[in-house]
Amino acid sequence: MEPVQTTGYAPPADPTAIFGRRTVAFLIDLVIGVAIMVAVFASLAESADMGSNFQAELTCDRINEDSDNICIQADSTVILAEQGDVGATIFAALVYGVGAYLILPALTGGTLGKLLVGIRVVDKDTFARAGFGKHLVRWIL
Repeated sequence: MEPVQTTGYAPPADPTAIFGRRTVAFLIDLVIGVAIMVAVFASLAESADMGSNFQAELTCDRINEDSDNICIQADSTVILAEQGDVGATIFAALVYGVGAYLILPALTGGTLGKLLVGIRVVDKDTFARAGFGKHLVRWIL
């Protein structure tokens, strides 16, 4: 009988031992994604100070009822986003999702958060980096 060859990596004795690092990795990825979406939205949306909370609320109510634009009130400030701004923000989120959860893991074995905390996604049989196909299925599900 031939000896079994390993790749130099052995899974932890307790598979749940990396739960904390996985949680931190998820939070890092989430913060990066939200920061990108906020940056894109903030760069496209317009804001104006209405002088009072009441005036800002009335303005947002009128805009939200009479148009397809989105108005957000923050104290006396009105933030106005047109449909294209929201679409661009959603597109940026989609691009980030494909890049961070599909392309980067297929090339490196993990998302930015996973790489920062030192974990990666591997094939369960070979412990080699999981390929594009497996990450595609993972991303879709």
